[in-house]
Formats: sequence, C-alpha cells, structure tokens
Amino acid sequence: MVAEPALAAPQTADALVVEGLRTEFRIGGHWYPAVRDLSLRLRRNETLALVGESGSGKSVTALSLMGLVAAPAGRVAAGRALLEGQDIAALSERAREALRGNRMAMIFQEPMTSLNPLMTVGDQVAESLRVHRGLPRAAALDRARALFEEVKIPSAAQRLREYPPGGAVRAPPRAPSAVPATSSSPCSRSASRRASRVAAPSARAGRAAGSRYSGAPGSAAGGAGGSQRRSSAA
Repeated sequence: MVAEPALAAPQTADALVVEGLRTEFRIGGHWYPAVRDLSLRLRRNETLALVGESGSGKSVTALSLMGLVAAPAGRVAAGRALLEGQDIAALSERAREALRGNRMAMIFQEPMTSLNPLMTVGDQVAESLRVHRGLPRAAALDRARALFEEVKIPSAAQRLREYPPGGAVRAPPRAPSAVPATSSSPCSRSASRRASRVAAPSARAGRAAGSRYSGAPGSAAGGAGGSQRRSSAA
C-alpha cells in the first residue's frame, strides 16, 4: 500500500490503519469469511509483508482495501481501513477512483487477466500518470521508460512498444477470392467490404473486453495467489 502526497490528506504518522476487517463471499446461499477480524498498522516508510499459503486471504485483503471486492458475490462485512486518516469505505466510488493508482495501488499477479491485450505495455503504465498527474502522452511514456530502467527491465524502450503476452494485435485474414485480388477488382472490393463487416464486431468486442482491464504502476498493496506480498508506505 502506497501513500503519495498528490491528493490533499491529513498528515498522520500512520500511512494505513486496518481495524477488524472481515470480508465474506456468498456460496450456495450462505456467506463464508475469507478474511476474519484482520487488524494492522503501517507507519510511514515501513514495509509490511503478508505471508501465508494460497487461499489464506492475502489478495482478498488487498482487494478489500482497494474497494475491488465484486458484489453481489462478495462484501466487506465489517471493519474499516484508514489511509492517512481517511476512511476509504466512507468515500464515494468516484473519490476511490481518484485514490487508486495515485495514493494507493495494487499490482496483480497474472498479466494475462489483468492487462489489456489491446494496449501496449507502455501505454498501460503511462495511463495512470496521464490520469492522475496530468502528463501528456509523450512525457508519461518517458516516465514509464525511466521506471522500467529503474527496476532493471532490459531494453526498456522496446518493451514499452510491446503488447502483453498473447495480446499482439493482428489484422484479420483476407477473404478468399476467385480472381486475383487487385485494388481495381470488383471482387476484391466486395471481399474487403465483407471482411470489414466481419472484423468490425470483433474489434468492438475486443474494445469492450479491454475496457474491463485495469492496472496502475506503483508499489504493491498485494497480489493474487503468491506466498508473500509486500506493502510499502512512502
């Protein structure tokens, strides 16, 4: 969990305070706890690691603090979390969106499910800088490259232009034609129109799917399914 001074907030010695957190999921008509009565206190410039086996509630804890537990199957049933003295649960969704990727962030474990396959890696890292810092695209990409180099990612400039694994955008295959396809051929123009009609719904579906993905650069509040997660206060 990262606290950054970009948004006005009370200055307290504690970056994060969690009291009596309980998160539940509904299965077969009954609510079962995944996190039970969790309390912790994280001071500025401290690092806190949550360690446990798979399924012990590390990721659910992070999702609960970020306000990302999906209803109606899940709910935060009790407790509260204070980020620099501010009750996160008491904020509107719009106010929480201003926090995510800015004063707090979560790095998800699986890039195949958490990254948008239709956007380059660089644009996805730069997106948070553009939204929360107001940087133009070129400046945000420069900052993203610097972050890549800071964590020793090789060929940082090239990596910025690449897509997530399995996410490279490919043109649809050309429709078969009974005659050689040329720019002046009526057959080729008809086939091109048919291919465009087929490709357009797929592109729209891809954009809709891509809009469900989110990610933000920064320090991690938690990750999915690992044996150890690290939280930091800045």
